[in-house]
Amino acid sequence: MMNFFVKFDYAGICILISGSSAPPIYYSFACQQLSQFRFFYMAFCYGLCGITLVVMMLPYFDRDEFNNLRGYLFMATGGGVALPLIHILFYIEPEYLPHFHVVPWILGGLLYAGGVFFYVTQWPESYFKRRFDIVGSSH
Repeated sequence: MMNFFVKFDYAGICILISGSSAPPIYYSFACQQLSQFRFFYMAFCYGLCGITLVVMMLPYFDRDEFNNLRGYLFMATGGGVALPLIHILFYIEPEYLPHFHVVPWILGGLLYAGGVFFYVTQWPESYFKRRFDIVGSSH
C-alpha cells in the first residue's frame, strides 16, 4: 500500500517544483528582449520535472537502495531552477536586479535543499529510534 501512495507523494513534489518555479521564471523574463529565455527556462524546468516524475514512477526505483538517488534526483530538479537565477545575476544590469526579487528564489532553493537533506539522511528518526515515527519524521 505504501509503494502505491508514495507515487502520489513523488508526483506532488514534482508538481510543487514545477509550479513554484513557473511564476518567477515567467515574470522575470516577461519583457520582449528576454522572452525567448522565458520559454527555454520554463521548458527546461518542466522537462526536468517530467524526467524526475517518470523515473519516480518506475517500480525498479522503489527499492531502499535507491533512496539517495531519488533524493539527489529531486535536488538536481530543484537545482535546475537555479539556471535562470544565475542568468539574472550575471547578465542583467545591476540597476535592474531589485525588480527580479532574487532573495525568494534563493530562499526557496535553500528550503528545497533542506528538504532533500532530511529525506536522504532520514534525520531525526534515524538517530532517535522510535521517537519520531509519527510526528516530526524527516518526511
